[in-house]
Amino acid sequence: MKRPLNNSRGITLIELLITLAIISIVTLVISSFQIFGIRTFNIGQSQTRVQHNIRMTADYITKEMRYAYTVEFFDALPTPLEDGKRYFVVEGNTIKYYIDNVVAPLDVLNETSVDFSPILKFEKKSNKTLNFAIEGTYKGQDYNISSDVTSLNLISNIPDGDGSVVAFSSPISDKEAVYIDWSLVNLNNVFVEVIGNYYRYSQSASLILGYTNTTSPKCGSTVTWTSSDPSLIGHNGYIQQPADPADPPLTGTATLTAKIRKNDSTRYKTFVVEVIP
Repeated sequence: MKRPLNNSRGITLIELLITLAIISIVTLVISSFQIFGIRTFNIGQSQTRVQHNIRMTADYITKEMRYAYTVEFFDALPTPLEDGKRYFVVEGNTIKYYIDNVVAPLDVLNETSVDFSPILKFEKKSNKTLNFAIEGTYKGQDYNISSDVTSLNLISNIPDGDGSVVAFSSPISDKEAVYIDWSLVNLNNVFVEVIGNYYRYSQSASLILGYTNTTSPKCGSTVTWTSSDPSLIGHNGYIQQPADPADPPLTGTATLTAKIRKNDSTRYKTFVVEVIP
């Protein structure tokens, strides 16, 4: 008896289960490799970012201290900070740069990572040269960069010793001066309420500007003001009074914009002001 050439009985349940099991195992192996690869890539990216930020910070410290007039070391940030001095210090997980009591806006120093807390070390190497190091650990990986800086404009030798904070003096650029003055520009503290940059003043407050064209901030910038509603608050910062004293007081909201300028450097600061009876 001849057997049929084609077998049409199909696959059994056991064969189907075996096939599905093999496919599941292969899929699991591939997924594991993908997850491992993504995790390794993310860790590598984070470590590269940390290393890049440390190097950028070291380059910035070197550039800023290259033309220092004086240098001092401290174990902690002194209080109060001295006018005319600059400071590099670790606060939290960030290396901060103070110029005349104001934190400078340095992107390369902002929060490298929540898991990385840098350590700063400064020490004298010679009368005109100091050494600094940035150290830290991120996800089990140690980071350490060390650099020497020779200050070209020193008026006295670098004192003996070391510390985790360095203070130095050097000329302030127009851009730095404008930033410092911008951070200090504010409205007079006679407001009724303040939320963020939103201020509420009584109609009797009169002049509400903290600085005017005749009162310059500490670094010599020029401050000029404009009002979005001069009929309510003049460009000179005075809350307007009704033409007839018998009329009700003027009320409403206006935006005051301060323009802080020194030579070619300019910044703006805005305040939303509501005048109430």
